Amino acid sequence: MLHDIGKYAPSFQRMIRGEIRKDEGGHAARGAALAWHPRKAAEAAFAIVGHHSGIPNPNDGSGSLLQRIADATEAAHALRPTALADCPELADALGSLTSSLGPRGRDLHTRMLFSCLVDADRLDSASRALSSETLRPAERLQSLLAFIERRASHVPEGPVKTVRARVLQDCLAAGAFPENLLSLTVPTGGGKTLASLALALQRAISQPEKIRRVIVVIPYLSIIEQNAQVFVDALGPGAVLEHHSGNFERLTVAGDRFAPEPNNIENNYQTPWLNPATEIGTLPSLSPPLCVSLKACFQTVLPICAAFIMWLARL
Repeated sequence: MLHDIGKYAPSFQRMIRGEIRKDEGGHAARGAALAWHPRKAAEAAFAIVGHHSGIPNPNDGSGSLLQRIADATEAAHALRPTALADCPELADALGSLTSSLGPRGRDLHTRMLFSCLVDADRLDSASRALSSETLRPAERLQSLLAFIERRASHVPEGPVKTVRARVLQDCLAAGAFPENLLSLTVPTGGGKTLASLALALQRAISQPEKIRRVIVVIPYLSIIEQNAQVFVDALGPGAVLEHHSGNFERLTVAGDRFAPEPNNIENNYQTPWLNPATEIGTLPSLSPPLCVSLKACFQTVLPICAAFIMWLARL
């Protein structure tokens, strides 16, 4: 509720009625000001002030958090009586705000809160229902292992086939490891693409209460297209949701150029399936000022492929 409380301001009401073109100061800054005064709830203030424009710097110039709060404080407190009279529950929301975490905890809490707020705000605006599908890791691991066995049957006996089988068995065993950060180093042709996917599904089987999706992050479009097709061949098209600019099946004509169709399922990875995605699209969205995909990495196995594959099993 608090992130949009600034819309009670007369300037915002005049804007939505078409009387003025712009709401000076912005509703987000007024909401952040109420989160900041008097409880200094920094995490909430950062998330609210940036839920349309991204998380700002704390105190660096006119666009910083503290400057925007200072500019909006008077207007924020002026609208408070009207907002509370219209929605008494806001009093409890304002009274529950706190910021008692240490620096490291506050940093992660701010990013996660921001990601959840932006995601919920977009979904509410788009009126889209959440997916009710589940990952079904045991079923999909069985399909994957059968696919690997069929492919292996066409490979002659020798050191390559032996190494691929060993890599697969090591990855299946690693799926039960307690560590949340694992690395896998295998030369080209060693079978790491499918073996690493087997690790992810085995981890989901071992920790069903913690893992609900797999997001595969790959550096180049040529590689992601190749690997996505392998995943589809192994698991079926219903198990894979591609999220990258090379998926031409989702492109539509926009003026004189092609543009991807809007898809909130992709934007917040609300699907439980396998999501091949590019590093350039995924990694920046995990950090400020965006952070929009951070929430999606909760309860997720996240293989990041570069010179090695890094497993962030759970954030």
